Amino acid sequence: MDLDSAPPALSPAILVAILPALIAATFAAASWSIGGLSDARRSALREGLTGGARRALERYEEQGGATEARWLVIRALGISLTALVIGIHLPPFKGWMPAVAALGALVVYGIPTEIGRVLATRNPERAAPLLLQLVRPIELLFSPIAWPIVLIGRLFEHKDEARPTPAPG
Repeated sequence: MDLDSAPPALSPAILVAILPALIAATFAAASWSIGGLSDARRSALREGLTGGARRALERYEEQGGATEARWLVIRALGISLTALVIGIHLPPFKGWMPAVAALGALVVYGIPTEIGRVLATRNPERAAPLLLQLVRPIELLFSPIAWPIVLIGRLFEHKDEARPTPAPG
């Protein structure tokens, strides 16, 4: 092995592969920021917000389960697309390409997601309104693709108001 030779050049498409993973990581951070707020803190935050930030939080409160289902689809598609693009554009690894692509997607998604988790949970009152507004356009774009998952989630969702009140005594 010649140590003076240059490493193989990476395709610019590998850099493009990072984009879906970063988008997916942003949705994970949004989910963490909302999860970092108790119901009472979220309610107090909503009362202190105005404009688009308030509407974004209200929208989440009204459709939280459906929103999280859409975000799940976007994260899964982002990670999968990253693995696919990495797998297509890396040099062959003697049958190890699926594992290398999956590991690459894990690294490219996992590191920004962990950084986003730390930042979002450090100050969820600031992060949640900002991230809810930031992810909304992409969420709307993927809503048709996520619709079956949202429907399945609604089928299994527990509704307290749908349960009959037990008889006293």
